Amino acid sequence: MQNRLQKRPHLIVFSCSVPAQDLPVLLTRWLDTTRSGRCAKSTYDSCDLIVCKLIWCLAAHGHSVCGADEIEAFMAYLVAGHECPNGGWDTDRYKADVHPSTSRTY
Repeated sequence: MQNRLQKRPHLIVFSCSVPAQDLPVLLTRWLDTTRSGRCAKSTYDSCDLIVCKLIWCLAAHGHSVCGADEIEAFMAYLVAGHECPNGGWDTDRYKADVHPSTSRTY
């Protein structure tokens, strides 16, 4: 992040976070907006899966808020979670490396 900011010194960086307990309602509202005809069903389903995994990850790692640091931790888990003893997302189903396109999708 610092390198990007050095290249663009005019950017103002701020941080905010949302209480993790509020996320399900907020993200459901966001998903409802995407469902209202602005995107394909497959896009909605994909967003829904990502939202569910984010909420699971926050709870599994004991985060009480969701901000930039927690999103960064979520992305790190996405890439390396399969190395956990129980596999990624706490299931044996995800024990292989994540394909690079999966990381880009998230």
